Amino acid sequence: TASGNPQELITTLPESARFKTGKRGRWLANPDTPEGYAYYKAAVDSWMDAYPQITTLVLWVRLNDTVCVEIKENEFPAAWRREYAKFLAEHPAAAKEPRMPGLFAYSKVVRAAARALEERGSKAKTAVGSWCFKFMPSFDMLLPEGTALIYLDYNSLYGKPELTDAKVAAKTAEISARRPVIPVI
Repeated sequence: TASGNPQELITTLPESARFKTGKRGRWLANPDTPEGYAYYKAAVDSWMDAYPQITTLVLWVRLNDTVCVEIKENEFPAAWRREYAKFLAEHPAAAKEPRMPGLFAYSKVVRAAARALEERGSKAKTAVGSWCFKFMPSFDMLLPEGTALIYLDYNSLYGKPELTDAKVAAKTAEISARRPVIPVI
């Protein structure tokens, strides 16, 4: 979101360490550059210093108004476009998810956070969370094994819980064979 990607901080990075995204033209720090990674590492370090009891750092993603989710493939840095093309060649089904470019970008942020935790010698793990199951199969393809996936079954508030859907339950079981999956009602 805008608060999760404060433009007044990101724009202090050199242009080589950030790129403009989405219809709102927000900047995003590129975690694959030294300065962009330093931005994410500083965030992780500040969270862990403030809350040393954290055992799982959950990077939460929203369906809307999220800088990463809005990214289109043509907005990627050149190196990401090549990497993304290779990813799609290995996972053709991924091309069917319209938000896949943004989730691909977000997976880079999650990897940067995991690297920052590892570098500081933390035993904390990373996880990705969202308000629904929809992103979980995509993140399963994108993230290293062991990264937990958490989905809040938000639709249960409206009498339509995702967990009662046979396809969602089967896919949850399949994904949980490779990584921790934590559905929350």
